[in-house]
Amino acid sequence: MSDFKVIESQEELDKIISQRLKREREQAEKESLEKIKALEEENASLKSEISDFKQSLEKASEKDVEIEKLQGQIKGYEKSEMKRRIALENNIPYSLATRIQGETEEEMLEDAKNLSQYFEKKEIVAPLKNPEINKSTGAYEELLQGLNLEGE
Repeated sequence: MSDFKVIESQEELDKIISQRLKREREQAEKESLEKIKALEEENASLKSEISDFKQSLEKASEKDVEIEKLQGQIKGYEKSEMKRRIALENNIPYSLATRIQGETEEEMLEDAKNLSQYFEKKEIVAPLKNPEINKSTGAYEELLQGLNLEGE
């Protein structure tokens, strides 16, 4: 151990305390500067992450818009397919399937039933007697006899 020195004046005490305070202050400043540097690096890292997240968010919002667009197309295709199916079920020509109106399947079915009335096939009843058959075949017989079939 070092020899203990007795402090005899206020100036000596102030000098010793000022040295210790200076050392503590330097150490506190050094620690503070290290903490500030670490916080600045962390801040820069967080800013970089925020920038990356913003870019990801923009890409995700673009994809959301694209998804909504594609879902709209899918709904259109499903509606078109429903119209086609209802038209075929109600004997409506395929080319007129797009004329079926309505938002729900029930509305479309009702419209298709109304439209199918115009395309109902009327049952054709066969006549009881063929009016074109001529009972006299005499004219044909005379014609055939008049033909020279033997090659004379």
